[in-house]
Amino acid sequence: RAQEGPKYEISFVGRPLTDRRQKILAALVKRFGRKLNIFSYEKHFLQSLDDMRDKHFLNEEELDIYKSAYRGFLKTEQELADVYFNSKVNINITLQGKSGLNYRVFEVLASRGFLLTDDMQDIERNFIVSKELEVYKDIDDLLDKTAFYLKNYEIAQKIAIIGFADVTKSHSYTARAKQILDDLKFVV
Repeated sequence: RAQEGPKYEISFVGRPLTDRRQKILAALVKRFGRKLNIFSYEKHFLQSLDDMRDKHFLNEEELDIYKSAYRGFLKTEQELADVYFNSKVNINITLQGKSGLNYRVFEVLASRGFLLTDDMQDIERNFIVSKELEVYKDIDDLLDKTAFYLKNYEIAQKIAIIGFADVTKSHSYTARAKQILDDLKFVV
């Protein structure tokens, strides 16, 4: 029988380390339970499990749900792209400052995935929020928007398609090289 719809409800790819990431992942477990999927190195996941227990971010029952969220490490770019494409909501939790974009933003969009990322200053310089991707301002906003897009997946799909079109047009290596050359014309 053919698979209908995405394979994953909510996906997080990356190191589930740092207080910030762990608090967000704990909140996702508490609100969405087994809908969360985590892809990371096993070593990092096991460390996060110990951290969640030691910091009391999750109780024993919630820790069992968190354990069941682990899906392993993605070994190839194709596996990564498949997860992004086959997830209703891809969560990005940036660790680099308050303004920068990490590569995950571009990877998810280039994979035709729907992205819900933290609100960084550079997002609005490069993308149209709520049209090409979605942002969250804090944990409550993340939980509310995740619930909204899970219920309204067709809206998330439309955003993913527009985000894909923009990232392939405006953020490819060729487009970036052209922009650098154009910028240099003004300097010389």
